[in-house]
Amino acid sequence: MNQKQEEKDFKFPPIQNGVDYLHNVVGLILSHEETPEPRNLKYVILHLHAAVEVLLKNRLLREGWELLFEKPEEISQERYLASDFRSVGVNLAIKKLRDEAGIQIRSRDKNALGRLTKSRNALQHWGYEASTNAIESQALKVLEFLMSFLYSELLDGLEYHEKKLIGEQVEWIKRGTKKISGFMEERRKRVEPERDAAREDGELVLDCPDCLEDFLVSSGTEHRCLLCPRVFAPLEFATIYMEEFLNTSDHSIIKDGDSDPRKGCPECTQNALLLGALTSESGDPKHVCFSCGLTFSDSEIAECCDCQDMFYANEDSGTICDSCLRSRVDYD
Repeated sequence: MNQKQEEKDFKFPPIQNGVDYLHNVVGLILSHEETPEPRNLKYVILHLHAAVEVLLKNRLLREGWELLFEKPEEISQERYLASDFRSVGVNLAIKKLRDEAGIQIRSRDKNALGRLTKSRNALQHWGYEASTNAIESQALKVLEFLMSFLYSELLDGLEYHEKKLIGEQVEWIKRGTKKISGFMEERRKRVEPERDAAREDGELVLDCPDCLEDFLVSSGTEHRCLLCPRVFAPLEFATIYMEEFLNTSDHSIIKDGDSDPRKGCPECTQNALLLGALTSESGDPKHVCFSCGLTFSDSEIAECCDCQDMFYANEDSGTICDSCLRSRVDYD
């Protein structure tokens, strides 16, 4: 006699799983707005990152189950069917979606996803500290991206029963996301006058690496976000800004041989000049020193071929700074 197969009454297929994570994230943020509880925001980070992974991979699956494997040499249908394999992470999923499906994700969305991944990794494996505003601002940007991704890349390809399964949840998430957007807009309006006054005074206003909003006032030795709020030290800020917005890290400089965009400033000599940190009105790169606050164009400074720091360029300067030139003369 055949034994009756055990019924599996716990079912979360991929699309339902990802949407359920999103539903929980929105509910936690709305609950936190009513009754602040740090534990809510902990699971906002963890569950939002889980939603990103599941939904990106769900779209990748349509191009072929083999693409879900992180390592090509481990591809096996048997392992796929058993869910016994290491799947792609967020960065690799984004790359494969571009290469295999032609899906281009905007730089600002990739920055938001990258920031979320760093927050999640820190929280998952050790610990994490941030402001409520920063976490909710990060979460909102990722939520808005995922809602757009759902409608443009996932929902139309679902079977009728799948759409019916998640339809009400998706509508609730959309309404909840609009509420969260409203909360953030109110906070922005409260600090906009101070930000606009700083701009009128000639101070730099940048995107904040924490909340990813353009409320960070950079004035020489102080870099303060009006929205988070968070204050960054000059050298710390040059490194963080490089990692968040120039897609370069100390790891990639050492491991991959990437060029280090941090240079010695010709004015204050601190190693806080970041090449290409901004874009000028003409579209050309603009270099900023996060120690003295000065900005430079390509024509104003040059890189010394000896010390690799920047110096004021002129027709007679060549490719070596005065300090290195004097050292050469003294040595000779």
